[in-house]
This record gives sequence, C-alpha cells and structure tokens, in this order.
Amino acid sequence: ALLQGEMLFSLQNMNEKPLRAPSRIPFPLIFRETLLSVFKAAFSVTLFYFLLRNCIYKHVYSENVEESMWKKRWFVLAGIAIVHAGLFHFVNALSIFLQYKRLLPKRVQIQRRIMFPEWSLVWNALRDSVLDSVFSGVLLYLLTPILFAHNVFETAPSRMPSSYTRVFLLTILNQIWLETSFFYVHKALHSKLLYAQIHKKHHRFYATVGYAAEYAHWIEQVVSNLVPTFAFCILAKFHYVEALAWLIYRLLETYEAHSGFTLLYNSTGFHDWHHSANQGNFGISPLFDWIHSTCDTQWTEHFLGLNGLPKKKEA
Repeated sequence: ALLQGEMLFSLQNMNEKPLRAPSRIPFPLIFRETLLSVFKAAFSVTLFYFLLRNCIYKHVYSENVEESMWKKRWFVLAGIAIVHAGLFHFVNALSIFLQYKRLLPKRVQIQRRIMFPEWSLVWNALRDSVLDSVFSGVLLYLLTPILFAHNVFETAPSRMPSSYTRVFLLTILNQIWLETSFFYVHKALHSKLLYAQIHKKHHRFYATVGYAAEYAHWIEQVVSNLVPTFAFCILAKFHYVEALAWLIYRLLETYEAHSGFTLLYNSTGFHDWHHSANQGNFGISPLFDWIHSTCDTQWTEHFLGLNGLPKKKEA
C-alpha cells in the first residue's frame, strides 16, 4: 500500500492540475466555513491572551521582574522558544500516539489510503525541526533590535492591552491576512518553477502527522510560514503577549491540519486532502480555492456528504 501511495504521489506531485470547473459546493456553505475559521481564530487567540495576561500578572510581574528584562533579546526569544518547543513536541507526540494506536473514534480520524507515514520520514522531520528552530531563532535575534528601535514590538507587561475586544478584532484582521497571503504563496509554490526546488520536500508526507507541519525548505519556512504568520503582527504593532497568543493558535491550527484528525480547527479535513491527492486545497479555509476552482474533487464530495447534499453520481 505504501509503494502504491508513493507511485501515485510521484505522478501527481509535478504540478497542480489545470483549473477545473467551478465547485459544485454552494457559496453560502463555503462562506460559512470561512467565517467559522475566522471566528475560531478570534475566540482562540482572545482566550489564550486572557490566560497569558492573567498568568503573567499573577506569577511573573507580581514577583517584581524588572520591566527592562522584558526588553532583552534572550528573554523575548526564550518565551517564543518555550511556547513553540512545548507545543511542537507535546501536541505532536500525543497526536502520533493517538493516531498510531487508533485510540480516538473513527468519526474524528480521517480515513486515508495510507494511514501513517514511514517512521524514517518522521525522524527526518524531528531532526530538521532542530535546524529550523536554530534558523528561526537567529533570524528573530537579528530582527528584534530593529523592531525595538522603531517601537514596533512592545514587551513590557505594564503595556499589555486591557481590551479583549481589541485582541478579538485584530485577530479577525490577522486571520484574513493569513488566509489571503497563505493561499497565494502556497499556490505559487505549486508552480513548475518552485515546486521541485522548494515545496516538494513538504509533500514527501503523503500521509501527514503533526510533525510534518514544519517539515519544509528554509525558503518555504520564511515566505509561507513566518511571513504570513507574523507580518500583520508587526504592522499592527501587536504586544509581545498578543503575538504569543496568536502563535499558540497558529501552531495548534497547523498541527491539527496535519494530524489526520478532525477536531476543532480542522473540522472538514481540508488540508489533509491537499497532501493525499495534491490536486488543490491550497488555502487554510476553502474560500479562495472555491473562487479559483481549486477545491480538491474528493474533498468536495466529502464536504457535500457532511452537509447532507447529494454527491456526484458515478458514471
């Protein structure tokens, strides 16, 4: 089965198929899914910010940690590293354990031709995650003074926004930016010029696990992951704690999208079909794929079934 999957993958990974006919999914359903994606992000980030803010005031700021400490580059990077490493290893290890042992109900586990990737590929992803963390850390270390010098990146606990409405509304705008930028960058990475040289590495995972989310070429890490995730945070001058809350959401969302499960953020398994078929589903939610007629046909049939609509009749 694994060999058959690799053969299928090798035939499909050269480039995306020509644009198909417009999706048979009614636009109101697509719009609903997009709104759910945006508001799930907004509610999640607001909740994470509330928890972080109260935790900092009760357990860190109350112990008289000097505010000047929050301006030190190592302190800022330590917070990001702890959040990223903690979620990357704990969430994904738990996900793999549940998937490999099939401990969750079938209704939340996506049924694939190949249920689990080769272990050697998983170990490669773990190895590369160390190198990617070093690369990202060095990049952020070099950028931090520039952000501080232009008052773009506020870190002092006393400057944390007290308005949760602000966090909610900024997250909506941030998610719209993410949905838009990720779709067009990701679609560009599937062009003949860029796929073989850059994006093919990520698609070595035909059946994905959470660790696959960050298994990518360093150029893709920058243009498809870091820029869509953090550009709006910088332009809108997010507080450091707001950015951490947003980072927690982004990591959980992308890990779930590659986990093989349909839980909170990956309710329709949209991205899973992108890996297993490699014929569309470039976005985070289906809106832009619907507009550009790049929704994967298998996912379309699955989505219609979820909504009780008639599927395409077999010829």
